[in-house]
Amino acid sequence: MSELADATTRGRSAADHLAAEIERMQEGDRLGTKKELCQRLGVASATLNEAIRLLQERGLVTLRPGPKGGIFVTKADPFARLGRTLREVRDEPNLVNGAIEVRESLRALAAQDALRHRTDEDITALREHLAVLEAAVGDHTQFLDVSRRLQELISSIGENRVLQTVYGGVLAYLEANDRASSAVGSTAQRRKQLRNFTQLVDAIVDQDEKACQRAVRALHR
Repeated sequence: MSELADATTRGRSAADHLAAEIERMQEGDRLGTKKELCQRLGVASATLNEAIRLLQERGLVTLRPGPKGGIFVTKADPFARLGRTLREVRDEPNLVNGAIEVRESLRALAAQDALRHRTDEDITALREHLAVLEAAVGDHTQFLDVSRRLQELISSIGENRVLQTVYGGVLAYLEANDRASSAVGSTAQRRKQLRNFTQLVDAIVDQDEKACQRAVRALHR
């Protein structure tokens, strides 16, 4: 548990540090690439990905692909407010059921986007998250938290900003409603989910689209 808490704390600290820098910057200014920021902040790629996720939730940064790409300062946009909006309607069960359906569709899109754009650094981060997920199999609450963050990591690897924001908001909404709990209520169910997530990560690493589709379908069951 302490390893997980430390990783989360480091990500938040890195996000706060970058947020302070962003306050002195203009919209469109370039913070750097993931590799450059890891070196400058002295953090692992998994920690930086967590920091970027938090900054994206705040609407402070955007990711751009290509040789001149990287992480850029942006202003909060309507999509950045999606997670907060969804959490405000957490008591409406019809919306929860709809969010589950949307999550399943977005998970497939996020996985395919990650498959096309993953880097060696992303592969390392995915393997690290899988190791933490395996260690959390015996703890229901911890397993849910790590599996959610693994899904967010997969989404962050892709280049579709709208997909990342909407998917993140839906995951946050379902977490607020605790609707993922029943699917992994027993240790056996969590081990099954671990196998499914392992197959999904393997497919992304191998850039195997058919295996990716199979793994996503298995997670839906």
